[in-house]
Amino acid sequence: MAKGEISNPTGLAEIDCILEKLTKDFGEDMSGEDYGNVSFTTTGSAKFDCALGRGGVPNGRIIEIIGNTGSLKTSLALSLMARRQEWRKAHGVTNKRDLILDIEHSLERSFIEGLGVDMSQVIWKRFETAEEALQFLIDLIKSDLIDYIVVDSVDAMQGENQLRRKVGENDVGGISKIMNFAVRQLSKLVPRHNATLFFINQIKLNPGQMFGSPETTTGGLAIGYYARLRIKMLPRKDGHPEVPGAAVMRCRIFKNSFGPPLDEDIELAFLYGKGFDPVYDIESLAKELGILRHSAGQTKVQWTSDGEAIPLLPDIEKGKEAGRKALRSDPKLLERLRHACLRIAKVPEAKADSEFI
Repeated sequence: MAKGEISNPTGLAEIDCILEKLTKDFGEDMSGEDYGNVSFTTTGSAKFDCALGRGGVPNGRIIEIIGNTGSLKTSLALSLMARRQEWRKAHGVTNKRDLILDIEHSLERSFIEGLGVDMSQVIWKRFETAEEALQFLIDLIKSDLIDYIVVDSVDAMQGENQLRRKVGENDVGGISKIMNFAVRQLSKLVPRHNATLFFINQIKLNPGQMFGSPETTTGGLAIGYYARLRIKMLPRKDGHPEVPGAAVMRCRIFKNSFGPPLDEDIELAFLYGKGFDPVYDIESLAKELGILRHSAGQTKVQWTSDGEAIPLLPDIEKGKEAGRKALRSDPKLLERLRHACLRIAKVPEAKADSEFI
């Protein structure tokens, strides 16, 4: 036997014996599980999906969306919930519900439904204190009946002690302590029960910060530690040059455990109270990637990297609007173009073009 080589032919049998003993002690199956299977749900924007690196947001994880007021944080979170409901409907999943914790007491039913959320699948709750809201959230996740959760927002949370205080009385670190305790529990419950938790948080200015960025978020540091995806919403631009009634949603992905780092900001066309326009989004992304172009007045697409550009449809009319009309009237064609973009962007979840032919 070579020096340093370990020979243990009965090692596996010994491990089985140890696991059997530990199973009796802990009351759980200790044979091992596959913890690495993470699924992803599209954001509704092909450009956003490509930027995330995996074709959408991860399911069964904590996600934090931060930003200043009016930066479309809540709109984005509720739009993602609507996309998840579409996925459940397409796959026949009927035993799951979504949860909205309206801590700000400011959401309206018409606003939520306008973003595509089916309220018959939503539990909508308001609480006075952070302790009540977080305990309700923890207990409900354990039921295995909850899919997507939106907490709007961390900044609006107040503890029971704060509720009893008078205006002007200080309570240093009150919510940070509560969130630190709760998020540690949630970080284990969320993946175990395959629930996806969105924390909406506000950006504040730290008046005592002398060096570096003065920006900070409420609720302490725990959410940032345990969130697998953090999206920072930048100030929006009202009015879009090509999409009437839309704003330019600007965001930055500055923590992503499932995709490569992205240095550039993302700009998306977001329709007020409605969400992303999938046709414009996919068409504009395909143009940026060089797989769609208007040649001789006709819309042509290069479906594969080694193929030639062919007309979007065999009998398509000339003109840019004819291409958009064809994509809007044929969801399968639109989905085929979306996956062509994902393949060019090297997203692992992209489907082969042969699946659409």
